[in-house]
Amino acid sequence: MYEDHQDESSICFNIEQSEETRSISNCPERNLCIAVIARAVQDWIGKDLNLAEQAREWFMESKVEEPAEPEEMSLQHICDILDLDYDKFKSATERYVAKVKLSQSFSLTEQD
Repeated sequence: MYEDHQDESSICFNIEQSEETRSISNCPERNLCIAVIARAVQDWIGKDLNLAEQAREWFMESKVEEPAEPEEMSLQHICDILDLDYDKFKSATERYVAKVKLSQSFSLTEQD
C-alpha cells in the first residue's frame, strides 16, 4: 500500500507483508524498478541540467491507458510492477522534487 505524506519531504511506502509480498520482495525486476526510480529522482534534483531535464521529462510522460511494452521502463510500467498508484506516486514525487529544489535554492542564496 502506498502512503502519500503531503506534510513530509519524503515519499513513504508501507508494504504489508502478506504471503504474496514476501515472495516478490526479492524479485530482481522489482529491485531494478526501484533503482530506476531512485536514479531518476537523483538526476532530476541533481546539478547536471541535461540529466535533470531528461529525468523531468520521463516523470512527466502522459499516462497511457494501454499496458506498456515489457521492454519499456516508463514510470507507468514501473508503478504497475511495484503495485503503486501512478497518479499518486507521480504527484508525491513532483512535490518531493519541488521541496528539494527549493531547499537547494535557499542553501545557494545563503552561501552568497
